[in-house]
Amino acid sequence: MEQKREKWIDFVKVIAIFIVLLNHAGVRIPGVNFWGGMFFVPVFFVLSGYTYETKKQSYQTFAVAKAKRLLLPYFTANAILLLFFVCKDAIIRHDINCLSWEGILGIFYARNQLCLRGREPHVLFYQYLNAPTWFLPALFLTLLLFDALMRKFRGHQGKVFGVLFGLYVLQNVYFFFSKTLLPWSVDSLPLFGLLTQAGYCLKKYDIFARLLQQGNRIVKAAALICTAIFIGTAIYNGSANLSIADFGKHVVLCIYNSVIASALICFVCFIWDHKAQKGIPEFLTRPGKHTLTILCYHMLIFAILIGGAGLVPVILGMHENVYLMSALKLCVIVFTMALFTRLGEWKRA
Repeated sequence: MEQKREKWIDFVKVIAIFIVLLNHAGVRIPGVNFWGGMFFVPVFFVLSGYTYETKKQSYQTFAVAKAKRLLLPYFTANAILLLFFVCKDAIIRHDINCLSWEGILGIFYARNQLCLRGREPHVLFYQYLNAPTWFLPALFLTLLLFDALMRKFRGHQGKVFGVLFGLYVLQNVYFFFSKTLLPWSVDSLPLFGLLTQAGYCLKKYDIFARLLQQGNRIVKAAALICTAIFIGTAIYNGSANLSIADFGKHVVLCIYNSVIASALICFVCFIWDHKAQKGIPEFLTRPGKHTLTILCYHMLIFAILIGGAGLVPVILGMHENVYLMSALKLCVIVFTMALFTRLGEWKRA
């Protein structure tokens, strides 16, 4: 029997993808960008762990299923975006100036750049509005790693954590000696694996339900202490950019902030869905079923619509009105999410 889809999970995805779009559109909302930056990418790894299930299928079958779910959309999106730029150059410039070895290699390398920020050589790979797609190959390898460990140790979380922590130590050793970002985010897989395991443990030990129950004072006290510590560590470490292995001041704090922030936003949505009389309204959760599509193509829509929206203040004689431009960008964000939600629903129908 197919497991019932939980609305709060889709709503968490909606919040996360909305903050992704805010950042990519250059819209700054006090508090939202900073605190949202603690979870807007990590929460997808956490939720992948939360929804992970050990099924009676071979590892090969699992890998093929995840490849269809993640790698097929990745290469399809990159092919479409590349074709768009080729056609644009051919029509406007009568030449294909967009083609470069960095851009083509980047699609297969699946990283935005070759080295850590501020390091040489500065090679920019993603040149076709495809930078957000790095997440799909990274999640694919993370799930393969996590599933392999779950099979090897038969779900024993202590042993799974031990291996992931050992790999995490090697990750830090690697970045100490090298500033080169490895393809498909291989250098950051231990961190992503730990986030995935955190999500799995949230589900396995039913943490959210236990926090809502009467009693469980130890669990509630631990949650309050972790939240209080998180406020301080978040302010100190700042937001991270996992796509380019920018973890703030320290990667340990990045992991802690990512886990706690993801758990908090999940818990808030969990409470709403389980305690409100009618739960979370359906229209708020619908885009959560299409976040991968929104992630892959929103930059293309932004390039077309935000450029056009920039003419509105000029026409109105309000050249430097930041608030008007932010409002227009918000409209573009909402339209983009609605557009791909409708397209996704139409395709499924």
